[in-house]
Amino acid sequence: MKIQHSILFLVLINQLFTSCTSENTVPVKFTGETQGTYYAITYFDNDARNFQSQVDSILKVIDQSVSLWAPGSIISRINRGEENVVPDEIFMDLFKMSEEEIQDALNAFNAHDDVKGYVEPLPNDN
Repeated sequence: MKIQHSILFLVLINQLFTSCTSENTVPVKFTGETQGTYYAITYFDNDARNFQSQVDSILKVIDQSVSLWAPGSIISRINRGEENVVPDEIFMDLFKMSEEEIQDALNAFNAHDDVKGYVEPLPNDN
């Protein structure tokens, strides 16, 4: 499951439940922990269904791959230099997106394209 699909799934679930306008809707609230922090979700549902276990299962898969706070995550193991760590699809998707962002940032701040000559250094005041 790609990370984009997971995020899209959560957004769609949020939109689905927040768009309910029936008088019988019940607010459902739950909290949890992920990525070294906490989250809180509130939505409205006619049947007062609680989807915390489904949300937690998605976040757990993401944590197992790219959480810097989980010592056993793929990214933590790679950062420690462990051998034979096999990156999963979530890690590779995030890695590719990071590479693209780095390249975009480098291109955005490339001052060499705008320099039209050489500037002499200031003399030393010693």
